[in-house]
Amino acid sequence: MNQADITGPSTDKAEVGAIIGLVEGQNEYRILVVEDQPENQLLLAKLMESVGFSCKVAGNGAEGIALFQTWQPHFIWMDRQMPIMDGLEATKRIRELPGGREVVIVAVTASAFLEQRSELLEAGMNDFVRKPYRFNEIYDCLAKHLGVRYVYEGAPEQTPPIAPLTPDMLAGLPASAREELKNALESLEPERIANAIVLATAQDPQLRKTLAYLADNFDYPAILKALPS
Repeated sequence: MNQADITGPSTDKAEVGAIIGLVEGQNEYRILVVEDQPENQLLLAKLMESVGFSCKVAGNGAEGIALFQTWQPHFIWMDRQMPIMDGLEATKRIRELPGGREVVIVAVTASAFLEQRSELLEAGMNDFVRKPYRFNEIYDCLAKHLGVRYVYEGAPEQTPPIAPLTPDMLAGLPASAREELKNALESLEPERIANAIVLATAQDPQLRKTLAYLADNFDYPAILKALPS
């Protein structure tokens, strides 16, 4: 198919391509990102804005509460662990404010422990997603709780590469290539990232395939984590 498909959350994802926007005529949702790590702030904000959501960012729970009161978001991505005020306390306080019972709050956490999951839900969060972020999980969560519908590219999704990315796979790259790749990823500029991948992997087509797949799916943290420090 050459034209974009309009589809809802129940669409078989094997038959559609990447999300490129929101179906017209829906409510204009405001999304608040409460996250202390700059790279995660940028990534989540980019994922929100790239499809058409209004988005603002807070660096800790206290800032998140202030923005909730002044901006009244419909949905909050709430990091579990942050300085000054963590996500649990911020969620409890927001739930006590006017409009605080209606807003959707979803925890983002690096933990997979069941007891911490229960702790998040008991604090008043509607749901949780685990880090590192996966773009499809982020968008599916928004569709689940807000009922939003997306516009997809007509092309099929890429088949995942066979080999997972490991630090050893990047250790042999020239230091200058690794540095440019790191800077490109942190810039969140797709064209610069694509160029950095091509330059870094001129002699390694399989590595290029793996890096391109991760970049195309916005999994920048997986690449950054594998880059030697």
